[in-house]
Amino acid sequence: MQPATKRYTSGALALHGFTGCGSDFDCMRYFFPDTFFETPDLCIGGVPENFRTLLEELTRRFESLPEDFPRILIGYSMGGRIALHLALSLSRRNAFRENDRILLISASPGLDNDAERRARREHDARLAQKILSAPDAESFYEFWQDIPIIASQKNIPEPWKSRILKNRAAANKTDWARSLEILGTGTLPSLWGNLGEIICKTFLVCGENDEKFLQIARRMCRLLPQATLVEVPHCGHAPQLENPETFCGMIRNAFPENPAPAK
Repeated sequence: MQPATKRYTSGALALHGFTGCGSDFDCMRYFFPDTFFETPDLCIGGVPENFRTLLEELTRRFESLPEDFPRILIGYSMGGRIALHLALSLSRRNAFRENDRILLISASPGLDNDAERRARREHDARLAQKILSAPDAESFYEFWQDIPIIASQKNIPEPWKSRILKNRAAANKTDWARSLEILGTGTLPSLWGNLGEIICKTFLVCGENDEKFLQIARRMCRLLPQATLVEVPHCGHAPQLENPETFCGMIRNAFPENPAPAK
């Protein structure tokens, strides 16, 4: 972990999405230069043996953020699902501080129907086989970015787009397949019935063109005690990447006392 200095005004643990890595949050680092970012690579170098092990490690990382400023728990898509589990655990231990925040981007608490969960596990098992049968990670990602919910990410502006494509090409496809088995939507338990326990100010962020996750976020907003819904225009499932300047402007309240970077 890089050492924090007094110039920081907040600290963030940021969890990336499927096929992603910690550097996917570089654009947020740019727009929030006074935030200390801890961005672990969840699937690089081997996925943890089980979810409990990962949750313990992320708990340690969140609680190790410097104590002299507010903490922000950030999760995007798969990382948002993981962040919700972490937030529930922290809430049950009364471990959130008064000024802590949660920022969930295109996130879901899971599937609350057993048949849907079983179908999703079967789907993810087939997808994992497709990943493993691909010549390399780059070949699979060429297929993956044509999936309708992901396709809008072709609009990610530079320099972020080139950096992301470079990271995807260098990834280990086996880690991606393993992440579906350990961290998949059909594998992790549903948290729909537990959202009322998460007592922390929460921002739910979705792109206006991501109708599926907007509906999920609206439902979550009714169940979380301190939730605010933010719809980012002109983007889909990854608003923090597809429209980063607008996204960062709209969620600035989640980052206390962070000025915009100099132009």
